[in-house]
Amino acid sequence: MPAVVCMPESAPEDRRETIKSFGAKVLVCSRSELMDTVNNHVKNHNSLFLHSFDDIQLIKGHASAGLELVEQLPKEPDIIVVCCGGGGFIAGVSLAVRLYGWTSTKIYGVEPDAAPTMYEAIKNGRILETKVRDTIAAGLAPPFAGEICFNIVKEHANGILLVTDDEIIRSMALLYKIGLVAEPSGAASFAAPEA
Repeated sequence: MPAVVCMPESAPEDRRETIKSFGAKVLVCSRSELMDTVNNHVKNHNSLFLHSFDDIQLIKGHASAGLELVEQLPKEPDIIVVCCGGGGFIAGVSLAVRLYGWTSTKIYGVEPDAAPTMYEAIKNGRILETKVRDTIAAGLAPPFAGEICFNIVKEHANGILLVTDDEIIRSMALLYKIGLVAEPSGAASFAAPEA
């Protein structure tokens, strides 16, 4: 099936090349033009739009990680820390954890301080345009927080924590020392300060 992936120009080149290697066409544009580019392509080519994070089916898929977590733990934990970009992963995990009945567990998302899209949305009670700077954790730096995600996160999570690129790099190094190779976006939650 032919696919077109619209990516902001800040997306890492290696990710673009990986996507192209699977046969997809990549359209690159500025962050501010991303959704207009997507909407124009969908309209002009009668395409089906699959959102990269703000989609209820995707969020349900991410909930499987939350279910795996609750099935592996012997009792309800005090805290769960989840990486957060547009919000799809934390939305799914927090839904699964809450639906499982764990109501006292605190759930926090972690974002790079250079891309605080969900943090600003929660702080202001609404999604708003947030200035996003370059960050080592490019996978956690979408141009905006997802609307569906935002509504789930504000209801089921306890907040969003911010980390610096230096903290992410330190957490990657610590994880590497114990034998885990983690990319920056995946290591961000390990960099989280105490909540």
